Amino acid sequence: MTQAALLAAVAAAAVVAVTPAEAATPKLSCRIATAAAKLPGKPVWFPSPQPFDTTLTVDANAKPTFARGLKWQVETRYFFLVRLPKGGDVRDRKAKVVFSAAFPNLGRSVSILRRADGRLFAQFPTNGKGVDTTVVVSLNMATTELGEFLSSLRKVQWPKGCGTA
Repeated sequence: MTQAALLAAVAAAAVVAVTPAEAATPKLSCRIATAAAKLPGKPVWFPSPQPFDTTLTVDANAKPTFARGLKWQVETRYFFLVRLPKGGDVRDRKAKVVFSAAFPNLGRSVSILRRADGRLFAQFPTNGKGVDTTVVVSLNMATTELGEFLSSLRKVQWPKGCGTA
């Protein structure tokens, strides 16, 4: 697939992801919210709808670099999402930009990089300014799949009845 075709596919996914039916704010169950509240940085973003046919693990790792986040996994493939409240540049210095695209749901353009270990990676400010950073990593996923995952992220609504709000 050419880079132009790849950009077109991700742009189409970003447009599709913001339709009213899919743009609903994700509401976490108490079970997930209680587990996620124990992370060093409670997630601000959450995919809606959830990635198809995956298992969500809270307080998971994406070693060797990333720890204590959310991981959606199927077989040897995964998406990993982590919030770094104190920020930090966690890029692999040898990573190459695969492409950049505008993600209206995030309110910004995001560059997707291929790390030296082959994983795809993106990082962006969690709330628009400040050091708070959100990082997404994928293993054995196509670039378009990571683009679709980024397009599905919405600000999460925490449940009020289970002590996590």
